[in-house]
Amino acid sequence: MKAKIAWVFVASFILVAALIIADTSSNARIDKQLNPLIEQMHAEIGNDPRLALSSNPYDYIKDNEAYRKIVALGEPAAISLERRLTQKRDSGLYGVIYTIAIHEIRRSGEQ
Repeated sequence: MKAKIAWVFVASFILVAALIIADTSSNARIDKQLNPLIEQMHAEIGNDPRLALSSNPYDYIKDNEAYRKIVALGEPAAISLERRLTQKRDSGLYGVIYTIAIHEIRRSGEQ
C-alpha cells in the first residue's frame, strides 16, 4: 500500500513538473514573438509627433501596425500582457494600451 502511495506521489510530481516546463516554454515562445512587436509599437508611438499632445490612448493605437499584430496573436498575447502588467514591467500609457489590447483580444474571442 505504501508503495502505491509513493508511486502516485512520484507520478503526480513528474506530471506537474512536465506541465510547468511546457507552460514556461509556451510563455517563452509567445514572449519571443511579442517583445519585438512591443518595441516596434513603442518606436512607432515615440516617432509620431502628432501624438505628442494627445492624452487619448486610442489615438496612439489607431494606426499602429505593431498594435494590430499584437492583437492578432490572440489569447497567448493577452496572457503575456497580463503578466507584464502584474509584474509592473510597463505602466502608465503602455499599461493602458496593454489593457485595451487585452480587452480587444478577449472581446474578439467571444464572437
